[in-house]
Amino acid sequence: MLNPEKMSPQSDIDLAVWELPEEYLWKAGAAIKRGHDFSIDLVEVQNAKPHILKAITQGIEL
Repeated sequence: MLNPEKMSPQSDIDLAVWELPEEYLWKAGAAIKRGHDFSIDLVEVQNAKPHILKAITQGIEL
């Protein structure tokens, strides 16, 4: 959340993960979906599209 002031009920949150084993990826994905109304997605950095990886490394809001 680079700019919390712009968050709204329709916003989603993308979390970048590095080298998380697949068996933990599913558990982490399930765990982050509990207890809130936001849509949260895990983005595996090694599988991210080039423009997303560039944004992550530069801290650009997507």
